[in-house]
Amino acid sequence: MKKILVLTCFLAGFFHINQSNAAFILPADSTVYMEAWKNIKLSEFVKLSARDFRKLSGEKMNVLERISFPFMKMKMKKEIKKNPDLTVGQYLETSKKISTGVIILLVLLGIGVILAIIAASGGFVEDIEWGEG
Repeated sequence: MKKILVLTCFLAGFFHINQSNAAFILPADSTVYMEAWKNIKLSEFVKLSARDFRKLSGEKMNVLERISFPFMKMKMKKEIKKNPDLTVGQYLETSKKISTGVIILLVLLGIGVILAIIAASGGFVEDIEWGEG
């Protein structure tokens, strides 16, 4: 019984000594980065690469954002010709965006046109055997 008591005290002391207090450090607020890159002129922003933008914004870009980044810069270059003093924030407020519903509608319309062309040429009907029984 004495050995169990000594072993219990030893283990309790051992686990108490090895106990550590850890603190979680939360990342900095991203609104600081958001305000910083929105106030940059478009002429400066167009010169940034995707990696530079990631460093500036403090957020990692997903695949879709990395693919669309050069296209957005091309649109910005056209807008710079109209108004050279435009900032990124002003551009984002005034830019016209195509909604997801419109994109889905255009894709479905394209598929419908392709199916109509195939059906009109008799592509579906020739391969089907209409047997009775």
